[in-house]
Amino acid sequence: MLAVLADTRSFTAAAQRLGVSKSLISLRMKALEQELGVSLLLRTTRSVRTTEAGALLAERARPALEMLEDSLGEVRNLTRAPRGRLRLTAPVALGRQHLGPVLRELGQQYPDIALEVYLSDRFVNLRQEGFDFALRHADQVSDAYVSKRLCATGAQLVTSADYLERNGHPAHPSELARHRCLLYRGDERNPQWSFAPRQGRGAAVHVKPVDCLSINNSELLRECAANSLGIAMVPDFSLSPRAGLVAVLPQWECYAGFGRALYLLKPFSATPTEAHRVVEKALASHFRPGFSP
Repeated sequence: MLAVLADTRSFTAAAQRLGVSKSLISLRMKALEQELGVSLLLRTTRSVRTTEAGALLAERARPALEMLEDSLGEVRNLTRAPRGRLRLTAPVALGRQHLGPVLRELGQQYPDIALEVYLSDRFVNLRQEGFDFALRHADQVSDAYVSKRLCATGAQLVTSADYLERNGHPAHPSELARHRCLLYRGDERNPQWSFAPRQGRGAAVHVKPVDCLSINNSELLRECAANSLGIAMVPDFSLSPRAGLVAVLPQWECYAGFGRALYLLKPFSATPTEAHRVVEKALASHFRPGFSP
């Protein structure tokens, strides 16, 4: 309990992670302080943090606790195969284009795991809506979840060769003002495209494109760009050599609200099952650093 309090600095968060009541944690900590004859926690009305003695004890105890948890898990695994129902949510385009191989592997190796996949670009509340995992593109993630950074992601400005032949090649981001721009429409109402030179020390350029079409799905956005409707900024996981797209302003790195990393999120749990472990391992292995869509 002390190690979890040291991490969360909150009785509420610690209770949620351990699956016990705040009062039980408080009683256990007071009993431990009385037994040792030293204060381990500094308590306020809003937070809690460890004293020097508490931090030392938590740090020294952590390896033993981790070893014990691993050992218990290994013993459990000797007697039962991974099984149970788990729920995963992921962005629509990412799931449609890249989750198939992971689901095939899990289905073949672990037939007793019933995996429910919910594709949505909405950021769901994992605990309230009963999800075990979420794949999300983000620059940073909430500390309300356990998070693992899987791989870097990016975006690319693209259109068709036919569009460029008819409308010309922009040489600088500022020239996009005279082009038809296709926008990914997320939660933001006034999207902005940002650019930075890939080589050298140039200043960043920010453009507010005048859209002729807004779409909240990157697959359809990609298809509209391939059909010569305009220039689109598309996340790299939606790009495909078969799409017939041409890179626009390739000398510039671009960004427009898509997260720059893919994260695996899960609620805090003191007792993850073996099914949780194998699903997490499969996702981390597929979307590992250097993953190429």
